[in-house]
Amino acid sequence: MIRGTDPAYEGQKLGEGLTKMLLGLFLHPAFSYVGFWLICFGLLLSMAPALGLSGKGLKNLPNWYVLSGIGLPVVLAVLLRKFIPKLMQWIFFILVGGLALAFLGGIVSAIIERSTSS
Repeated sequence: MIRGTDPAYEGQKLGEGLTKMLLGLFLHPAFSYVGFWLICFGLLLSMAPALGLSGKGLKNLPNWYVLSGIGLPVVLAVLLRKFIPKLMQWIFFILVGGLALAFLGGIVSAIIERSTSS
């Protein structure tokens, strides 16, 4: 181990940095456009197999679809530029609320399982 570096501290710094980047993609007014693009691009690429444009996975995608996946979110970002920061905030809060509900559901499920197994 290199002197002065603690793996736990370095892991904590990495986790904090990743958290700040993720929060920035949803909550920062300028970086929310990047987050919007990433979400749109990911959704468009995930729809390709359902549309019959590729086999399993994303191999052999047509070039026009990849270029559309890159360009369409940019066009939407320009057209919706006034709404994207608020939209990304709402998406963030909905995701956090969903995670909280899933967490609470897991706790309730564990409590019910424990009480019925006794």
